[in-house]
Amino acid sequence: MSGKIPYNADLEVQGKVTVYSLIKENIDDTYLLLGGGGHIEISYFAPQVPGGYWHQGNLNPNDFALITSLNDYYKKSESNSRYVSLLGDQTISDVKKFTSSPEIPEATALNNPVPLGQMETLISSAITESNENDRFKTTINESGEVEHGLNTYDVTADFYDIATMYTVGARIQRITTNKVFVHFDTQPPNPVKVLIKKF
Repeated sequence: MSGKIPYNADLEVQGKVTVYSLIKENIDDTYLLLGGGGHIEISYFAPQVPGGYWHQGNLNPNDFALITSLNDYYKKSESNSRYVSLLGDQTISDVKKFTSSPEIPEATALNNPVPLGQMETLISSAITESNENDRFKTTINESGEVEHGLNTYDVTADFYDIATMYTVGARIQRITTNKVFVHFDTQPPNPVKVLIKKF
């Protein structure tokens, strides 16, 4: 059998049928015919881009990263070895300078850095924790005599800047069993806490 079949005609065929042209009315080549008799636009299968799908008219090479520009980027494994991560343990080599002081937690182990506040507390505690019969504390502003009343030549002394709690360079000269002369290496900018103790 050959020839055209009316659009609304029913066709029952037994045996092999060869179709050379099948055209559905009211559609063009932008559609695909489906086995159940329906149809769908070809653009349905394309990315949602201006115009429905990529073609020469809307494809701009400047919108895509060229292979040469990708040379400026690192893979994740390379980045992990080049930059400091926010999480996890890392070993950092060479000198790193900071424009502002980093904030660190209080030290809990021997190899931990100690923040200034914790260090001031520890030094202050070390100064105040003592047997008052074996120690003498006072505050001075410059070199001069200090009478301690410990009744011995066997004394040593520690010196701390009142404002910063840093140690201050100074030495003592024993004058009597109850008096020493304190020599500062340089004139201290702040009052100095002097702790004289027996040894």
